[in-house]
Amino acid sequence: MSSNILSEIKLHSEIRAVSKSHEEEVLCDGMKSEFKLNKRPFEVIASLVEASNDESPETIIKLEEGTDYQLDYKNHRIKFEKTYSEGQKIHIRWEESKMRTSRIKEPGFLRILGNEDLKESAQKHYEIDPMKIDSHKNEFKWHQIVRLANDIDNYKYMYEKFLSLLLKHRRHHKDFFKLKTEYGTFYEPDFLASTSRLIILAKEFFIIYSNILKKTNFDYPKKNYSGEVLRGTINWQKTIVNSNATIPTKFFTTIPYRKFDTPENMLVVFCLHIIYRESKKILRINSNELIENNLKDSLSDICDKSEYLIKKFPFPKIIGLSKKFWNMEISDRQIRLLVNESDTRLKKNVIRNKTYKKVIEWVQKFNELDLSFADQENKTNYPLSSIKSLDTIYEAWIFFTIYDYLKKKNFHPFLKLSSKTKDGYEAYFDLQIKGKIVTFFYEKVYNQKGKNVLVASQKPDLTVECDDQVLIILDAKNYTNLKAANDVRLKMLGYMINGGCNFGALIFPNDPKLDLSSKKSKKKIRKFLEEKDPRLSIPKHEKEREKKVNELIKNPDLELMGKHCIESYETPDNSVFDDCTYMEMKLEPKKEHTSENEFVMDRLIKIIMEQI
Repeated sequence: MSSNILSEIKLHSEIRAVSKSHEEEVLCDGMKSEFKLNKRPFEVIASLVEASNDESPETIIKLEEGTDYQLDYKNHRIKFEKTYSEGQKIHIRWEESKMRTSRIKEPGFLRILGNEDLKESAQKHYEIDPMKIDSHKNEFKWHQIVRLANDIDNYKYMYEKFLSLLLKHRRHHKDFFKLKTEYGTFYEPDFLASTSRLIILAKEFFIIYSNILKKTNFDYPKKNYSGEVLRGTINWQKTIVNSNATIPTKFFTTIPYRKFDTPENMLVVFCLHIIYRESKKILRINSNELIENNLKDSLSDICDKSEYLIKKFPFPKIIGLSKKFWNMEISDRQIRLLVNESDTRLKKNVIRNKTYKKVIEWVQKFNELDLSFADQENKTNYPLSSIKSLDTIYEAWIFFTIYDYLKKKNFHPFLKLSSKTKDGYEAYFDLQIKGKIVTFFYEKVYNQKGKNVLVASQKPDLTVECDDQVLIILDAKNYTNLKAANDVRLKMLGYMINGGCNFGALIFPNDPKLDLSSKKSKKKIRKFLEEKDPRLSIPKHEKEREKKVNELIKNPDLELMGKHCIESYETPDNSVFDDCTYMEMKLEPKKEHTSENEFVMDRLIKIIMEQI
């Protein structure tokens, strides 16, 4: 009998729930033998807890599945073979472990009786048939789905980072990046991409705003008074000049006061309002698609929060004065004047709280955001909902990460992206190395009739050319489990032979839990230490070397972590690859791996220089 098909979001949620630790208790009433559980009871440990009294402590008796109880996975239920008396408790525990996670990744998990809803949902959304036990491709797709479900936050970070780099570096707001997959073509930035970016920027501004409220900037002008009552500081010169008697009866004074209606504070309120205005507009026009892609709640939150912060702004006068800007776009001349005035006041140290500089930077980032889609109904697919799209996003993230790195290192790369109005599509960037123009291409097609292929057309993820010759072929594979990577290794070697290229590299993400204590890692660490200190290779210094190995495992340095992310393969003697180099590089789209990534990219640039 067919079960209800879960949505993609619910399928991922169910996978995450199964993978995580959980505990709950069932209180017996002497009547019921079947109980509802809060989540799918896959591989649970159930224990009967006998109530304690003054004479004897609480006793725990482990119960056995199949003997003492039966599990109904799909309906989240547990049924006991006997009815337990009132007051007795049954403790049920889900334990998280590597072995457990591995079992969930296996397609056999979908064939378990009671998991029909998961099986049918996987079939519908990802074209997986768990009954095809011998289908390696099928099995690996399920493995990817489980990985996506359990690592969705990291994938969101990758997608958001790719978008931020695209928006940061594209030269024109009409420039776009095409992500083409077997599940569809995505043009970035699009409706959902821009909405995601708006949410990110809004959350970023709320942090900036809270830091501004801690020390809101104000001017300290002075008001002039005259009269018989003394107020403030006496201007004696003016007082004496205007006095008709020996002893003055009328005093001229100045009193300083706090003036908060400054350009920078007006700008802060405008930013709050534009967040509120644009989020409200998107919610009104595109609410159905936002629901489908799990963005509506986040957008509603920032809409409500921005409205609340405006209402509770501690200086009502600024709110009143800033309303004249509320119908303006962030690119309007008057807003630019506010930004310029604020920037000038910062440079002159009139503004004491330097957090205001972040407001100016934020305005620049928001100005890059294309929200024109909110004026019309706009339908699209969300790349994060597709496993295959994630692989493509990984490739795009690498392309822009390399570009961003070269920009930071002052190589002055020039980015070229096609606009939507142009027929065809291309994405590449140029830079100068050793007086020569080097070009990085994204998914360039090399036709069989061209000069850079031997027998067949090919389209690697990334290629590096100089003087119309392919120097390097790079292929990105979004795998953490490399057991299924032999096919792509062979494909890369084929690219190299067919393209007449002497250097090729596969780029994988690192394992999220990099294990430096493994035998393979220890071997690398020993080699690393011996390169730094050759005497450690001598047997009599073995104990000292092993001590240093253990120290590095606990406190690895950057160079070691970088070397761990590069796998070199030595070419055998008399090989057809005698003059070729094949490598595997690891680039991880996680914030905490930034330093290791930079080490790898630095090594890549050195390789390019060597090839030139």
